[in-house]
Amino acid sequence: MRCHGTLGAVFYLFKSNVNQRPNIKTYKDNIKIDVKYENDLVSMSIANKGKVLNTPIDLSIISTMLNIEKEFLAKDLPCTVASIGSPKLFVPLINRAALFDMKPDLDLVSQWCKDNAVNGLYAYSDDTENVNADYGGRNFNSLFSHQEDIATGTAAAALGQMLCKSRGQSGGTFTIEQGANLGSPSKIYISISKDNIEIKGQAYFSS
Repeated sequence: MRCHGTLGAVFYLFKSNVNQRPNIKTYKDNIKIDVKYENDLVSMSIANKGKVLNTPIDLSIISTMLNIEKEFLAKDLPCTVASIGSPKLFVPLINRAALFDMKPDLDLVSQWCKDNAVNGLYAYSDDTENVNADYGGRNFNSLFSHQEDIATGTAAAALGQMLCKSRGQSGGTFTIEQGANLGSPSKIYISISKDNIEIKGQAYFSS
């Protein structure tokens, strides 16, 4: 599932003066996605089927993939694989500088993902640019492209779900920053409950 693509499509449909709420389902599983557009924010809600996987993690290999020293990996945040439909390797870094300066070896990332049945890597930090944000992230889907995403709803939602599980909580809300290092800052709002995951953000027409 590509959540940011879905949000963009929903924004287009609402802005195109659709007279009723779009009826959207996933192509593969025919699962209904509840969508809304309110207060300039477009949102989608899906059933919470998130999970944390028992993929073996070797921090030496991870640091080599990211071209960083191991001391730049945050020890107080989870480094693991999690998914709400598209498995990602989540790697915590100690601060925003380490996150932005990181230059991963995408060929190594791609090979690791192939070897471990994972679709991409999401590096994150709790050192944010804005005081009202909780985490900042960078997403790499190196199996499909060597381009970095400016916003990744699927990964942001899986990050929130994974953090809730690591804290022993059934739910929580998160504001995730992404894209500032690419000159296109975005904010993704995630709400996790026992039954549902809501992903919300702004969208716009590119000129």
